[in-house]
Amino acid sequence: MSTSHKRRRSWAPWNQEDSLSFKGKSIAKRLWTVLTSRPPGTGKTKTISGLVGKFLSERRTPIPTDGQKAIKPKLLVCAPSNAAIDEVCKRLLNGVPSSKGNLLHPTIVRIGIEKSVNISVKEVSLDSLVEAAVSASSSHGVGNDYTRIQAQQAELKDKIAAKHNQIQVVHDFDDRRKTLESEFHALMAEKLALVKESSRARDAVKDASRHLDGARRAARDSILQDADIICATLSGSGHESLAPYTFETVIIDEAAQAIEMSCLIPLKYGCQRCIMVGGEYSFRHVELRSC
Repeated sequence: MSTSHKRRRSWAPWNQEDSLSFKGKSIAKRLWTVLTSRPPGTGKTKTISGLVGKFLSERRTPIPTDGQKAIKPKLLVCAPSNAAIDEVCKRLLNGVPSSKGNLLHPTIVRIGIEKSVNISVKEVSLDSLVEAAVSASSSHGVGNDYTRIQAQQAELKDKIAAKHNQIQVVHDFDDRRKTLESEFHALMAEKLALVKESSRARDAVKDASRHLDGARRAARDSILQDADIICATLSGSGHESLAPYTFETVIIDEAAQAIEMSCLIPLKYGCQRCIMVGGEYSFRHVELRSC
């Protein structure tokens, strides 16, 4: 990379009035845009809501071809931490303003580890949505059958051991011993039948598990295709489930707190404009080099 064409740029602060009155017309056309804000409560998250509303109002849904469902353009919203992205996600769930002033309620999917997602937005987490989608078709009965058979086998094992001990006590070949041996053989025959039944139930569980894996993949693909907004941490935006999609617009909140290299992760999906939001005095000078 050449160092002969190098220039240094410092970002100018974003005025509060500009933030509150922002309509998203000129800034949405830039390739790289950095918004800066003053302390909390000055309209930073409101500006993000305005950007999202502008995107939803002006996006064009492609026409389906060859009978396949067209994938609508999506917006990727990121932040360095789970707490930061959950806060943005929660605000977006309350609705975003359209260019006409009415309130829009986009379909939002929060990608991330389930235990790291705040309870206030867990209802839109990808894992929760997938499990809800496959719950109706899950084969819980198959798993219950296998568990029941295992319990029967454990109980039968104790009975066989007890019967064997009873036989050992009886030394004479009298009717009592013959009866005990007959009962012992009956228990062994029952054990063999349970082994065969357990094998069939175990195979059924494996088949059901494979079916559920396929159902989860199908549900995940369907949920992501129907989503309008994808929310994730910067590292979480590299999730493999997002690989088939393109995000021309990426919004990074709390960008001043992010590691520079982590900001590159969400830009790999064909990003044409990146809007970074952060503290007005926290952005470092950025060096732009042309090859």
